[in-house]
Amino acid sequence: MLGDLFGGSNEERAISFQSIWGAGDSLAWQSDSGANVTPDSSFGIVPFYAAVNLISGTISTLPVDVFVRTNGNRVPVRPKPDWVMKPDLDLITGQAHWQQVLISLLVWGNSYTRIFRDKTGKIVNLVALDPTNVDVQRINGRKMYKYSGEEGKMLTSDDVLHITDVLLPGALKGKGRAEALKENLGLGIALQAFAARFFGGGVQTSGIIEFPGTLAKEQAKALVEGFDSQHRGYRRAHKTGILSGGAKYVQTSTPNDANQFLQSREFAVLDIARAFQIPPHMLGVTTGSQARASVEQLQ
Repeated sequence: MLGDLFGGSNEERAISFQSIWGAGDSLAWQSDSGANVTPDSSFGIVPFYAAVNLISGTISTLPVDVFVRTNGNRVPVRPKPDWVMKPDLDLITGQAHWQQVLISLLVWGNSYTRIFRDKTGKIVNLVALDPTNVDVQRINGRKMYKYSGEEGKMLTSDDVLHITDVLLPGALKGKGRAEALKENLGLGIALQAFAARFFGGGVQTSGIIEFPGTLAKEQAKALVEGFDSQHRGYRRAHKTGILSGGAKYVQTSTPNDANQFLQSREFAVLDIARAFQIPPHMLGVTTGSQARASVEQLQ
């Protein structure tokens, strides 16, 4: 069908979901917390996922129209072009297309929309490209695009609609939030992983067993395994422990309240809310200073 729309063009299109969106490998950024941050792993952080879903899900449902300016007046084009109502002919709904565009912009800082035209130059199809598979270059003073799905062909601004988020001076690509927030997201990933291990390992996250005298290697291993088998895991976390022979359990980890564990997780949510310019209550965080009336006014 698309071949007919393009007037029998020899250009081949791989128009599957895998080849156009999500086919590339995400870049990974090392954070000071030790966690590797990628756009994909960022979606594992609940407030990040909630923020992206809130903005993209809301805006993608808004009505879309097209206008032409005549003698200084903005006049709506009627009838509406088909690509406004259904940008991607073969794959997804209009709402899903705009949501892809917004997610690409919010997470990677760049949205690339491939524009397909017929022989007369009329737009017949729009496809949101995977931002990890697009390379932007400046050639002879003109911005050019290289997409891995169309090897051997350089695309121009007539072929690609490129929208950026935060564009640094001299840069051709926008700055993605996943990369810009790598330290905050890395902390969130580390805190989430720590919480999972904490509740999976029991109340005592780490410690040592002091035993008077000398134990053989097999005896020490049997003592540790016997203690862990009775007390490791959240289902055994509150069982009473007994150590005989003068052995004593000594906790070596710092209590979570001393580490301000909950406060750190809440602060990570607030940082994400600031980055996306979303009121914290929309991400499920209400501080003590936010009365119900204040939340109502913010809403």
